[in-house]
Amino acid sequence: MTLTEDEIPRGVAAADVGTSVFFHFCCDHSAALIRAEGIVKPMVGHPYLGGARLVWLTDLAEPGRDELGLTSETLSCDRTKWRVTVRGEAVWWPTWAHRHKIGLSVRGLLESYGQPRRWWVSEQPLSVLGIERVNV
Repeated sequence: MTLTEDEIPRGVAAADVGTSVFFHFCCDHSAALIRAEGIVKPMVGHPYLGGARLVWLTDLAEPGRDELGLTSETLSCDRTKWRVTVRGEAVWWPTWAHRHKIGLSVRGLLESYGQPRRWWVSEQPLSVLGIERVNV
């Protein structure tokens, strides 16, 4: 997927990497682990991304389930129950996917479930600023 200039969020450059406040959404069991450790760790290797271990983030504090792409169509837990606020370095998803040569078919599959222009990823653990239950 190639984004047009109108689809790129304000302030995002083509090779954007930023240190900022982001939001990570998760289920009950992940929230308990995050609360205990005080960090959000990259997930187990993603099967569609060559085993890449990523923390998935958004710049939307109050997104809809569809904007996140967390439809729970393939998982039984609700990954939108908790909003974790983090600070750290992240890469804009389209930039990360391009740099890692993620194929168009894989991108098309993943990006069909949300708003990829609002997604960010990190390959490093991120410090938690806060965690709260929400109803997305």
